[in-house]
Amino acid sequence: MPDDANLAETVGAVRAPLSQMLLRRFRSRIYERLQSGVEVPVRDGTYPILTTLASGEARSTDIAERAGVDRTTASRQLASLIAAGLVDQRTDNNDRRNSLLALTPRGVATADRISDNADDMLEQALADWSLSDREALARLLPRLLSALDA
Repeated sequence: MPDDANLAETVGAVRAPLSQMLLRRFRSRIYERLQSGVEVPVRDGTYPILTTLASGEARSTDIAERAGVDRTTASRQLASLIAAGLVDQRTDNNDRRNSLLALTPRGVATADRISDNADDMLEQALADWSLSDREALARLLPRLLSALDA
């Protein structure tokens, strides 16, 4: 850990906003904005599954890993997305014991709408930020997330 007299001050300044982001009410407001114009409710569990499947078909175990959820959660969320007609399931021809899951056309439209809503939300939030502040956020946020994930 670096020997930095200001490190504790920085940690204190970052901890409160980071904690606020983790609160359910904050996340609920974000998901409410993401689902604007979307027929199917977007929840904590369905959002990462949809965004993961937007990159292409995959097995449920791979989806769980890439979405950062456990297999049980992924299975439950996938079942609700299949029931809603957003995800299709078929047998994997390379390994018939497994299934491949992919977004249906309706699922693609839903994922696209959610992505557009996310872009709109971020554009609104950052509209009055200076270019240098936006560039700093774009540079530092992935770095912070990577360090927290290590």
